[in-house]
Parts: sequence; C-alpha cells; structure tokens
Amino acid sequence: MSKMPSLKWKHATLLVLVVFLGGTLTATQAVRTARTRHATSLEDLDNEPMDLFRMFVERHGKVYKDESERQQRYDNFVENLELAKAFNARTEGGSTTYGITKFSDWSEKEFSEKVLMRKQAGARPPRQGYLPVKGDLKDAPASWDWRDHGAVTPVKNQGTVGTCWAFSAVGNIEGQYALVDGNLESLSVEQVTDCDGGSFPNNRTGDCQVFGGWPFLAYEYVIRVGGLELDSDYPYCMLNETCWPCAPPGWNSTICGPPQPYCKKEDSCHFDPSLAAAKISSWVSLSSNEEELKAQLHQHGPVSIAIDATSLYIYWGGIVEGHLCSSDPADVDHAVLLVGYGTAKTRWGHEEDYWLVKNSWGSDWGENGYFRMRRGSNTCGVANYATTSII
Repeated sequence: MSKMPSLKWKHATLLVLVVFLGGTLTATQAVRTARTRHATSLEDLDNEPMDLFRMFVERHGKVYKDESERQQRYDNFVENLELAKAFNARTEGGSTTYGITKFSDWSEKEFSEKVLMRKQAGARPPRQGYLPVKGDLKDAPASWDWRDHGAVTPVKNQGTVGTCWAFSAVGNIEGQYALVDGNLESLSVEQVTDCDGGSFPNNRTGDCQVFGGWPFLAYEYVIRVGGLELDSDYPYCMLNETCWPCAPPGWNSTICGPPQPYCKKEDSCHFDPSLAAAKISSWVSLSSNEEELKAQLHQHGPVSIAIDATSLYIYWGGIVEGHLCSSDPADVDHAVLLVGYGTAKTRWGHEEDYWLVKNSWGSDWGENGYFRMRRGSNTCGVANYATTSII
C-alpha cells in the first residue's frame, strides 16, 4: 500500500481531473476559471477559492503576521483545496469526503512536522501477552459504540505537538478504569508527556514527548510509577503553549534526537503519587485479525491503535479507505483510540463495514472529533499495533 501521493502526483491527478471534466486548462487556470460564483459555504468546494479562503479565515480565527504569510497560507489553501477535490474523485465509490479543515492553510510538510509523530527508524514494538475472545466470534453484535456505554471521555486537542501517543494510551486507561469501577474521568495526558521518557533500545522504540512515542511504553510508565493523576490535577498545557516542560526522565537521544532547546524546569515533571487516580497492572497486544479485534473491543473496551494518518488533515467525514494511506507498520505516524464499529451505506448504496475512531485534534475536526475507517482490510494499519492496558 503506497503512502499519500507526493505534490507531483497531486498536480498530475488534478490535470487529469480537469481534462476529464471537459477542459484542457492547466490546474491553476482551472482553479481560477471553473469556480466563478461567490462562496456561500465552505462545504461547496467548487466556489471561488478566494471567497472560500476568506470564510475559512473568519471561521477558524486565523491571524497572519503580514501579507507575505497570508499569501503563503492562501497558496497552501488552494493546493489543499485541489487535493481534496482530487481525493474525492478517487474514493472508489465509498463514502469518504475530503474538504476544507482547520489545517487547510498548512502545507503537507508542516502538518506532518507539527501534529504527526516523528518516525523512529527501525522501530519494532514488541508484542506482549494474549487477551482471549470469550465465546464465538459471531456472538459480537453487528455494531458497537463505547461512547454509549460510559467508557469514552470527551474529545481532546493535542495542539501543534506530536503527543497523540499519550492521548491514545490515556484514553485506553480511562476506558478500562471506567469499566472496572463505573467512574469515567479524564486522566492526565500532561503527566505522561512530562514524565515518560521510557524506551526499549533493543526494539528501537522510545517515548519522545512532543516528537511522538508508543502507547505500550506509556503503559509501562504508568505501571512503573504507580498511576495517573486526574487531568484536573495535572492539566494539559501544551495546547496553547502555556508551558515549556523539559525532556522527561530517561530521554533517549539516540532514538528521540535532541530535546526541545528551550524549556522551563518549573513546567517539567511533577507527578504526585498521592494523587494517583487510576492504576494499571499490565498491558497486552491484541489480535491483528480484525474479526478477533472486533470481538476484543466489544468484550474489553476501547483499544489503542497506531496508524498512518498522512491524508487525514483534509478529512471531512465518511469512511476512510485504504488507497490514500499505508498499511505498512513502518509508516505509522499517529496514535488514536478505537471505540466502536458498525456498518453504513455508502452514497452508492452498498454497505461498508467500519471502525469508529476517537482522534485528538479537537471536536472541530472530522465527525465531531471522530473518524471512521474501512474495517476488514487493515486500512491505514489499524490492526498492526492494537493494545490495551489491564487494571
């Protein structure tokens, strides 16, 4: 499965699309001439790009330092608009829709550097334990959503740092704890990012704060220190850049590279064991067989997964298909939380099985902070690194 198309592919596809629509204009000319009516909605991608950009800036409260930056952001916006249209033309009859999102004025490179995890060369996350499926696989209901059963906290926003791995792991622990004692509370992601610098050098995996990490190492950290504080006691401060924590204890520069050059000691790890609100005893890897994984999710709660999310920055809604992302374990760049599954009809009338996934990009992205992925074909690597903590 190939990675998200390069910029060269984008322009080539757009030119083919324009010709298909009945013109022989260049992609740039098509953008300027094919959309002549004024924009009334960001949902209509055929509106005039400049009108759409003005609406986008207003809706998302964008502020640019000068005209030069504004022009660069507009250029990024137009490129992403073209890319969304090209992606929509390649959805294979499915239900995925790509469009204008809060990331639409960013370049692809900027998004990868600011939000996705830095890839760790040669990483080989270990598999651990086994969580048996109770009964027959066919006993699992046709659809399931852990939000309806008190095991999923509200959607959070990681901001412009690669801390998704901590949100994924903490989200899993929140669900496990809720299922054990019936008390659903948001636990501290900031504690994990501030304090967990754990690594498995032999597997070339490490937790690298704002540069990415692995949920299984976050579990190892929580086990080692004796628990997690509540988010209300140790709140997340990286969203609005109101804190500058130093590298966490155990930072492995061979795996992670150099830590952030500027930090404040007073903003760094300050976990108080007496305030630990949730503890875990172990963690296990889950099945890479999606029918088994479906049953495990239904029986044991939300599941932490790691995927290739390169194309998700312009995702609007629907069921993500595998032709715009990679299922190769080496291409993992984002960790999220599997919270359910189901089946939906596409716009062409056929049924498509999906996974329901909680993201950490805020509720103003995707389907109220969630997205769906095609189930049954390891879309974007959904089943490569599924794990859960054990209370």
